[in-house]
Amino acid sequence: MRKWIRRVLCVLAALAMLCGAALAEEMAVVNCEEWVSLRAEPSTSAQRLAKVPLGALVENCIYASDGFVACEYQGAKGYILAEYLQPVSAGADGRDMTVVNCEEWVSLRSQPAASADRLAKVPLGATVENCVLSSNGFMQCTYQGVSGYILADYLSASDIGATGYKLFLEVEWNGLTFTAERGRAGEGEALRATCQDAAGTLVWQRELASQYMTELRLTDAFLGGTADQPVALLYVLDGGLFAVDLATGESLWTFDAVNLGGSLTHAVGEDGTVYVGGYYGPDPVAISASGELLWEADSGRDTFWLYDMEITDEGVVCTYDAIDGAPGSAEICYGFDGSVAWVRASGE
Repeated sequence: MRKWIRRVLCVLAALAMLCGAALAEEMAVVNCEEWVSLRAEPSTSAQRLAKVPLGALVENCIYASDGFVACEYQGAKGYILAEYLQPVSAGADGRDMTVVNCEEWVSLRSQPAASADRLAKVPLGATVENCVLSSNGFMQCTYQGVSGYILADYLSASDIGATGYKLFLEVEWNGLTFTAERGRAGEGEALRATCQDAAGTLVWQRELASQYMTELRLTDAFLGGTADQPVALLYVLDGGLFAVDLATGESLWTFDAVNLGGSLTHAVGEDGTVYVGGYYGPDPVAISASGELLWEADSGRDTFWLYDMEITDEGVVCTYDAIDGAPGSAEICYGFDGSVAWVRASGE
């Protein structure tokens, strides 16, 4: 890889943070004429999965992002705008949330209405407590001992203040569903990995965040381990690769011995060995199922942008955007000991 183009990208790895506490076990659809949309993602432009009638109950409600609540209706999981949902019973357990999506501050109101008296100006990044979804798209909460209401659009249930999460991975295993979403946390890229059981109950959830965003993907998530013991692999550039027990959420190991780069490509062997590399990263690296560096390949060539990887009988076949400056993609096969088995490039 062109070592002269590598640059140090300083990022913050937010480790092992639990979030996503339920707003209420059940919530009712309100404030609509006939029905509301259950969306595939927390966006009004996302695919509509179902029309949920006025007064219908949705289950397993968790505040997501951008004013949406993640919930389940008749077995379908999706998102509904918070302003159309109301807790079935008062007294739902509240949680801490972070003020986001504003320039300097948001209003803590005396009632769940934009015209109500302002009790306080709550600064961007401040934490409010005992948050419970109210009505008209507001959250009831407490700030510095004062109870009031803040629009849900300006609050994040994320422990790192992330918003705008979009799903990019969903894998099912043995009754568990593992999902990964990318969003934004301040000026950085955020990753949220979640595991739920067959009933839709949250098993574990973790978030990572970088300090800033580039044209590359600075976070990633994929399934590793073996068929019998899968692990969730979570990545943030310069923070490292984190292995999490899929069934329990327990931290297993962290690999940060090598900067793997951005926009990762990866493959996992049957024995759980992880082969991984990326843009601005090295030639492929092999990591054992227990998180130890097995080898870091060195092709001896001027390679650029490792973007695809496949495990074959011969070894690990890596596809690059270019080799030695020649136009067109090229392949290098690395043996399972990291040595170069063969090269296929333009003019060779």
